[in-house]
Amino acid sequence: MASRTLSIEGWLYLFTLALVAVVLGVMGHLSRCRGPLSAAPRFEDDRLVDLLAHGDIETSHGAARQLIESGRSNVIFRAVRDDRDSARATAAKFLRHAADRRLARLVLLRLLRDEDDHVRLSSVWALGGVGEPRDIPLLEALARDDAFFNVRAAVPETITEIRER
Repeated sequence: MASRTLSIEGWLYLFTLALVAVVLGVMGHLSRCRGPLSAAPRFEDDRLVDLLAHGDIETSHGAARQLIESGRSNVIFRAVRDDRDSARATAAKFLRHAADRRLARLVLLRLLRDEDDHVRLSSVWALGGVGEPRDIPLLEALARDDAFFNVRAAVPETITEIRER
């Protein structure tokens, strides 16, 4: 009758097989990630967008600040395409601080046509930091025609900020 205990070589062989399986699993996971290996996996980005949409302003703004400060403004740009108004509004506010100001400006100009009042309001405010003088006629039209009073009321301050930069 053969012995049912494993020798040290047997245990090392099993350990090596298990280690190879783990490494292959991690490599498979990393291959599904976007960007360089240091980038967060997509599921983490989804969770971060969830934080931007969080009803608590301290949570959503804190998440946005951390994303901007850590150079992860790609998640902010991703959040402007989210279905939730609160995620788009928070993202719009913080595009003012994005490293790529040109792209932030273009996204904010598009968000001025968003169906949600708060997204438009956040976009008007953020344009004060990244807008250009050529955006002023569009802002003036918004001040005249937007259905939401707060959007109309925010435009003059944004125009002043653009002119003074």
